Amino acid sequence: NHTDPEVIKIFVDLILDNDTEIRTLAAKVLGEIGDVSVLKSLILALQDKEAKVRESAARALGKLGSKEVLIDLLSALNDKENSVICAAAEALGELRAEEAVEPLINLFSNRDPKVKESAIVAIGKFQDKRAIDPLINSLNDDEERVRWYAADSLGKIGAKKAVVHLTTLLSDESARVRESTATALGQIGDESAVEPLIKLLKDGDNRVAEKTANVLSAIECKNFETLDIIVNAFYTGKDYKRTIGILKKQIDNFKDLPEYSHALWQSKLKLARSHALLNNCQKAIQIYEDLVIRFENDIEIKHELVRCLKEAKQHDKLLNIFSLWIENLLTDNRLWWNEIYKILEEYFETGEFDRVRKLVDDFEKKNNYMGGPELR
Repeated sequence: NHTDPEVIKIFVDLILDNDTEIRTLAAKVLGEIGDVSVLKSLILALQDKEAKVRESAARALGKLGSKEVLIDLLSALNDKENSVICAAAEALGELRAEEAVEPLINLFSNRDPKVKESAIVAIGKFQDKRAIDPLINSLNDDEERVRWYAADSLGKIGAKKAVVHLTTLLSDESARVRESTATALGQIGDESAVEPLIKLLKDGDNRVAEKTANVLSAIECKNFETLDIIVNAFYTGKDYKRTIGILKKQIDNFKDLPEYSHALWQSKLKLARSHALLNNCQKAIQIYEDLVIRFENDIEIKHELVRCLKEAKQHDKLLNIFSLWIENLLTDNRLWWNEIYKILEEYFETGEFDRVRKLVDDFEKKNNYMGGPELR
């Protein structure tokens, strides 16, 4: 039981042990125990002669989350060892104390990339606007990890000002930076980033392309046309599952706005086609049944519905719609008669003779010319 006062005292005493490794471990354990009663011992360890111990103490103080140690951690940013500075920066990120913002920003110009990284990661936890411009500058750093963490932090802050700079970074030579930038743009959620992100769907790195697809799927768009752009990108890329997700969002968001009624029918058509391409025939059929009424003269949509009904083996429904279309069609209706013959032949070949007789009789009863000698 690490919360037992006697156990805590053992580790507090070990902070003064002669062995560096033991002092390092003791500081680490005290941080994990999380009892503020050990603050003084850890602050003492922050002055240890060995950098390993000071680093361990700084990390432990960050885990305790007490702002009482703010001054001590700020002082640790001036340590002669970069490993200690990194640990102190990370700890200050956990504390999220406003007083730490400027000192952390000052570390962005440190010559050690790891120090810059630690400060940039820490500042991303603050949501402080003062960090935006320095972070934007860090997007141009020579070090890959600095650029990627700067993009991460700008995303967490939600810095719309950074969108233009981040879109430029989408062509960075580092796949990890491109991935991080795509994530950041998704977090910021500015629609102006959609088209640059779409280009990244064809990135040579599969991880980058997949991350970008996820970002585009989740981005909140208030503009109908922007959603259309995303839909078309996924549809032409044969990513029908994500196409369906965006189309559902688009239809739901704009269904009550009359000015989009015509455009929404096109969205529904693409939704039906996407379901059909994924072999979700039942879902496609439900949408197609409305579409053939709305676009009654569109033969292609009728053929698409017929294909889905055939795939789903819904022969009775097929026969019903064929007879309806034949009745409503004033011009040549041989196409649908041929489809009826195919279904009847299938029944005939499987020995369902009574069913064939009944269907022929039903057609004759419905309308004399629909039965006819040829069908009989």
